[in-house]
Amino acid sequence: MRSPLFPFLLLILACNDQKLGRFNSPPVAAITSHIDGDEVLEGYPIAVRGSASDANDASESLLASWYLGDTLVCEALAPTSEGLTTCTLSPTPSADSITLEVWDPDGSSASAKVVFQVAPTDPPQAEILDPGSEDRLYSDQKVSFQARVSDNEDAASELSLAWRSDLDGELSLDGALDSSGLFTGATWLSAGQHALTLTVTDLSGKTGADQVVVTVGPPNSSPSCEILSPEDGGAAASGSSLVLSAQVSDADQPADTLTARWTSSLDGLIGTEQNPASDGLVSLSWPGLSAGAHTISLSIEDELGATCTDTITWTVGSLPLVSISRPSAGEVVNQGSTALFQG
Repeated sequence: MRSPLFPFLLLILACNDQKLGRFNSPPVAAITSHIDGDEVLEGYPIAVRGSASDANDASESLLASWYLGDTLVCEALAPTSEGLTTCTLSPTPSADSITLEVWDPDGSSASAKVVFQVAPTDPPQAEILDPGSEDRLYSDQKVSFQARVSDNEDAASELSLAWRSDLDGELSLDGALDSSGLFTGATWLSAGQHALTLTVTDLSGKTGADQVVVTVGPPNSSPSCEILSPEDGGAAASGSSLVLSAQVSDADQPADTLTARWTSSLDGLIGTEQNPASDGLVSLSWPGLSAGAHTISLSIEDELGATCTDTITWTVGSLPLVSISRPSAGEVVNQGSTALFQG
């Protein structure tokens, strides 16, 4: 294996050939942190140590280089005064050996080699839980993100997560990853269709990914509503049933996903909260309101809390009492005569 300092070392050798009477012994190289057959995890960084010495030269005057397979990883550096040299590298099945190469100032060299048993490792796993492809999302509302990640070799806290949208680019989320591998966060997304990708990277550099396609709508709009019956300003006798109906709609969500609530200014909530029909019709039959002048309100609420309200007035009272005292029942009156009517 040829050192990157080879031309410089040839020059040193040429000069030393003129120094008659000097004998140069080669340096000594040894790998001290590992031996042949040591098992290491594929792609994971390991710290290797070695020693470099020379009978003729001080250790710090030597140059030590580390190779992973045939690739120079740590360039020629001088060992410590005690001859210690270190390097950090990541073995793989195709690069499963390390070599320490040592050169002295006279151009002599030595090397030591260790071959590892490289244990294969698995890539991390990623699963997007939120948002879902069927979710209704809005550009004026933060979108909630949730995902679960895991790795067979690394703890969840050692994994790196990156979120990206093909429409908005890299996403910066306000969120956190807990010890179980559950990530929860939120951010804004622009209106349009997004292919959202979560990429998780473990300590060996292996990656896993998941993707979901979502559609983000424009800012949320409030629902609309109109009471159809009874007529505004009407009245009924106490104890009579009341039939309420209205038409509602929403530009952002189906009518039957809205929430309808009928209330009276005197009696409070009428019935229970209900969902309109799919055609937007809301109806309620109520056995009767208390006597008095009522303001009846219909409130419609969408999934984000935006509302619409319509009202009518309705009066409930007692029926008048009517009696006829003259003529009496069965009384006969001659034709052409005057009859007295009294009531």
